[in-house]
Amino acid sequence: MKRSAPDAVATWRSSPAGVDKRDLYVRLVHSIQVPDIQIPTGLCAELLDHQVEGLEWLASVYANSLHGILADEMGLGKTIQTITFLLYLEEQQNNRGPHLIVAPKSTLGNWQKEFERFAPSYDVHMLTGECGDRQASFLACQKASVEGKAAVLLTNYEQVHRNEGLLQSAWQIIVVDEGHRLKNTETVLHGAMSQLKGRMRLLLTGTPVQNSLNELWALMHYLLPDMFTCIMDFKAWFASPFKGVHGLNEFDVQLDQEQEQKVISKMHSLLAPFMLQRRKSEVLADRLPAKVDVTVRVPLSEWQKSVYADLKRKTIRLLQDDSSVASDQVNNALMQLRKIVLHPYLFLDHYPLDEGLYRTSGKVEMLDRLLTKLLSNNHKVLIFSQFTSMLDILEAYLKWRNIVHVRLDGQVPHEQRRQRIDRFNEDPSCVVFLLSARAGGLGLNLQAADTVILFDLDWNPQNDKQAVARVHRVGQRREVRVLRILTESGVERHIEQRCAEKLDMENKIMGAGMFHRKPSGDQRREALRAMLGLPPSSSSCEAASSNVDSCVVVDESSKTASCDETSKIAEVNRLLARGDHEMASFTHLDAELLCWEASQSQEPDLVRCGRLMSAEEVPKGF
Repeated sequence: MKRSAPDAVATWRSSPAGVDKRDLYVRLVHSIQVPDIQIPTGLCAELLDHQVEGLEWLASVYANSLHGILADEMGLGKTIQTITFLLYLEEQQNNRGPHLIVAPKSTLGNWQKEFERFAPSYDVHMLTGECGDRQASFLACQKASVEGKAAVLLTNYEQVHRNEGLLQSAWQIIVVDEGHRLKNTETVLHGAMSQLKGRMRLLLTGTPVQNSLNELWALMHYLLPDMFTCIMDFKAWFASPFKGVHGLNEFDVQLDQEQEQKVISKMHSLLAPFMLQRRKSEVLADRLPAKVDVTVRVPLSEWQKSVYADLKRKTIRLLQDDSSVASDQVNNALMQLRKIVLHPYLFLDHYPLDEGLYRTSGKVEMLDRLLTKLLSNNHKVLIFSQFTSMLDILEAYLKWRNIVHVRLDGQVPHEQRRQRIDRFNEDPSCVVFLLSARAGGLGLNLQAADTVILFDLDWNPQNDKQAVARVHRVGQRREVRVLRILTESGVERHIEQRCAEKLDMENKIMGAGMFHRKPSGDQRREALRAMLGLPPSSSSCEAASSNVDSCVVVDESSKTASCDETSKIAEVNRLLARGDHEMASFTHLDAELLCWEASQSQEPDLVRCGRLMSAEEVPKGF
């Protein structure tokens, strides 16, 4: 690009008024055309059309000495496109590496298996483990490259700054899986990755822009440090359409259509030559099986209602004095509210392994019914939670129910990860996979499952999308169901609303929350007040006097009808069932589980039939 920059700029500036300057810009940057790109003969797979297009784009990036971001939506096969590209370099460009792939530790086993499956001719080495093992893998990769073999080295992020050999070697292609991990230039990872020497850098990510222009600049600075040199210039260029707009953050920014269009145009024009992004709805509309998203709204148990009301009262007292509330107090109050709507056992050190595991929690009671229906109809299920402590309770419940399962969280060693993934995919008796959202949402292929249950919400909806993509991806042959279990509580409605706002912005631009700054302590406090139905503090309303949209109250007593009612059993069954036979089976199981003797009791149905505990059963002095 440097070579042709002056001529390219002159050509762009002198182009006629009617010319599409974005298209011209892309053609000027990709000035070297690559004719007759053939699918590598060594590839043991048949590519889909969008994957062939991905190969052609990667070949053009390579030929024009550029770097790029392959930002396809999760589940479109970024891994196989990358492997195909490396095979193309070997066969048609006589470039055998060595190449370096840096990925999350949890995905290294999958990368290795995909090479064995799609490119068995490649010499693949994994740099992990103890110092001696790492050194042996590194030397073996270097030896293979010297001998003229096509060689690639796989390693995880943490090894880059620990192994000098990686920084001193001359790599051909440096691939960074889950490349949005480089969104912060101040991290050790970003600094170490920037020191790696390679001919081409390739980021793989389904979420290239997450929270701010700073993060986008960090990615582009890693790829093209000579072009994207100064964050202030970068931000000023994007912000120019909004001069005079005060406070661009997730709590008060409101962009009209004209403003949005200006930024969308600038964003897409800038990234067009360096990024390829496709969505499943665009390229696989007729190839992927149906995916049905179901939000299941459940009541709190009497125990949960009691503790939630108590926590709410204490939090309201805490917020009465605006000046004395610290950010950590606000965060702690919010966390306690999140935990109680999941399960009261999260506040206990010990608990009995009996029916109380589901009778004390509205979410687990619904999960118990869902699993009874799904497992009796031969479905495999993934269950995701943000909290490993909640996974502990769910694991205790599965053991009590004698349901064969495996678990994956951040504490599971690498080799055990592979064993558990393989067992779930290959063992018909292993029907449930418990996963933490952080450890289980990246790069795993779990197509043996056809149902995903999101037990709780993540503040970042991209993480939930990552979780769903473990199942709904290229190669899935069965219809997929995604169930989100939400309670009738202000805290979960608040999280749900924030996620919806971020996804709305993502649909308009690229990635969630492009203009969002990290919220301040005052903004967190005001969000908590709104969630509890309190009016804004005086200081907040004074600050917002010039912007009426900044002071919005979400009164907990004025819920919409859709959030005020729990989900109807028949409607959940209709959305969950994959065929008339399953609908009949679900209806029969409900008749067995939800039966009670006729009485004049005014208690909720789930209490009357014994599925949830009654008010009299709530422990005293909790």
